[in-house]
Amino acid sequence: MRVAAYWSAASGWWAGVLQSEVGRDGTADVVDRADAIAASGSAETAVTVRELLASSAFDEQLDCAVAAAAEACQVISRAAIGPPVPDPGKVLCIGVNYRDHADEADMAVPVAPNVFAKFRNSLVGPRDTIVLPAASGRVDYEGELAVVIARACRRVAPQAATDYVAGAFPLNDVSARDLQLQVSQWTTGKAIDTFAPCGPELVLLDEAGDLGGLTLITRVALEPARYLAAVPLAQ
Repeated sequence: MRVAAYWSAASGWWAGVLQSEVGRDGTADVVDRADAIAASGSAETAVTVRELLASSAFDEQLDCAVAAAAEACQVISRAAIGPPVPDPGKVLCIGVNYRDHADEADMAVPVAPNVFAKFRNSLVGPRDTIVLPAASGRVDYEGELAVVIARACRRVAPQAATDYVAGAFPLNDVSARDLQLQVSQWTTGKAIDTFAPCGPELVLLDEAGDLGGLTLITRVALEPARYLAAVPLAQ
């Protein structure tokens, strides 16, 4: 199952289900998830992706409800598509998180997770413009897999970790390397406006399956024949 966030001029970022590819202008046709579920007779009222995560309200009948809404022409045309979760409580990132990256950067594999933060101001949709800061002359990009934690947890055993995961989506971890590496803490070069384009959809685990079995591909200029790296995530 998949869910996206689209912009409603009246209400902000609402949960929807894509009915088309996201165009280069950052828009797509969507069905509003709450409207589709309401039309199916459900009393569930979550309207944002964050509310869905809090309520665990990913209804198994969503696909049928959305199909019925689409057939009834209840499709919103050319809605702006944003980050799948526009308002997370926090965005924690793990630096040098796979061996190939450590090798290309000539860095040792960390003995403990190298954690840094991004914030909501960095999150934008998959086709939104990355604004280059005047203070940096060395902006870089990295394809990453963002994992969405569905509920509060602590002291979780490794074998139970995915019990707390809602799903995942691709995220471009944009960095101002000169700002990042001039100090020991990386946030200055990481948590910049528009420096985390992501999405377009949060893919739930019922469809994504084993996240460690995925391959992450970072493409250049939207051309399928050109890519920077294909990384098996299990390494």
